[in-house]
Amino acid sequence: MDLKQLISNGYNKTKNLATFGKNKIDKMIQDKIRDKAYQNSIERCKQSNVNPDDLSSDEMGVIVNEEDKKIRDTIKDMSFKTMIGFLGLEAILD
Repeated sequence: MDLKQLISNGYNKTKNLATFGKNKIDKMIQDKIRDKAYQNSIERCKQSNVNPDDLSSDEMGVIVNEEDKKIRDTIKDMSFKTMIGFLGLEAILD
């Protein structure tokens, strides 16, 4: 895939997402985070030698919520570090 096509595809995807509206994009992001949290929960159960099928829906829900919080905290931390880096570079350039 050449660079022009790659940029064009990225632009088209961004344009399509922009037409969905903020609520649709928020929902898509929340769904992705929730799916990843569920996958992490299953992996966490495997590491603890617990069968996820043996857990009640409430117990699994608690684990998924914990993993969801971890993912959101990681995203916030990454965003904060990016902003600090950006502001630091901006101060050096001035």
